[in-house]
Amino acid sequence: MSNKKHDLPRISPWFYYLCLALCFIITKLLFRLKNEKDPAIAEVKGGLLIVSNHQSYTDPLFIATAFPRRKIHFVAGRYLFEHNVLKRLFSWLGVIAKQQLRPDAATIRDLIGLARKEATLFLFPEGQRSVNGRTAMLQPATGRLVKKLGLPVAVTRLSGSYLSWPRWGKRGIRLGKVSQETELLLTADEVGVLSAEAINEKLKDALFVDEYARQLARKKPRRYRGKARAERLDAILHWCPKCEQPFQLSAHDTTLACRACDLSMTVERSGLLTDQSGADTSLSRSPAVWHDTQVTSWHRYVLEHGFRFHAVLKTLDLSGDVKHMNRGVVTVTPTSYDFEMDNGEKFAVLYDGSINLFADYGDFFQLMQEDGSLRIEPENGQAVVACLDLILSGYQSLRTTL
Repeated sequence: MSNKKHDLPRISPWFYYLCLALCFIITKLLFRLKNEKDPAIAEVKGGLLIVSNHQSYTDPLFIATAFPRRKIHFVAGRYLFEHNVLKRLFSWLGVIAKQQLRPDAATIRDLIGLARKEATLFLFPEGQRSVNGRTAMLQPATGRLVKKLGLPVAVTRLSGSYLSWPRWGKRGIRLGKVSQETELLLTADEVGVLSAEAINEKLKDALFVDEYARQLARKKPRRYRGKARAERLDAILHWCPKCEQPFQLSAHDTTLACRACDLSMTVERSGLLTDQSGADTSLSRSPAVWHDTQVTSWHRYVLEHGFRFHAVLKTLDLSGDVKHMNRGVVTVTPTSYDFEMDNGEKFAVLYDGSINLFADYGDFFQLMQEDGSLRIEPENGQAVVACLDLILSGYQSLRTTL
């Protein structure tokens, strides 16, 4: 057994402050970033844990500008370290690697070690970017981790980041206003007194943002400039609320339409939906509300009809390399994903209780295993969000079979 001492991630100060200067320039020029700061945070001496809702890949740029006097150790998905350039950049920035959507002892060890050195740490309690513009459920272990670290907790609430680069968008950044609010949520003493469950509740309330609801509440919704505003919106919306059929919605350019009925909606620069005919005022303008309807309706549909789809299955090792590939049919049950491959092989992967999917919506999702993961690439990419919808509906917590 090696006795080599584990080195904690370190930040290169010159490189960090160079990147911070670039963050200020980029966020002001492209997003007109507005920071609303809680003065109580400046009074905190020593270590600090910062948490935020997660809306887009650009979130760390915004967050760094809210804490310019602190060198922040960010936590990022371990899969990002597979890219050589990012791996080098992350090493200079002291970024901590974490396995997606599952406990990672190495990450916890690094965080605790840095907390003891009174470092500034940052993490996204959701574990992934928002799918529909709302803050998702927080990872259940968050409260326990906060107590282990024992640091005061600051919260950042981002608004506009999702609309500037939605989870489903494939055209990159859309130019528009982003704002963030910071708040000192818990002192170190309060962290020590509160239970992990109580901490989770406080975090959930403090981090919740509904991007589309905020747009609807504004007299003049923010506008975001970009091409093909609707493109790939059908990666998260597959259920038509008008004819109530799955896998019929199709997005192209600025339009979301149904192939089975006359539904046709325009995605405005605000991100909100507008009926092109102007005749149906019963349809919500919020894609997040459409997703709510989809989750409930799809749950009922699957209970009655079941859910299976054709897909390519890839077995990946821990480094992300493909070890095996096959094709077959996947059947989703309340307790497992059942595979029947073209070569005759049959097996099942039990549902692990995760509240989210590690996925690229419209393309694939991965089921985590100890020695790697299974990557499922459905022939119809809308099947990815359909699997997430069943998790959100509670279908996979049922103990009955279809």
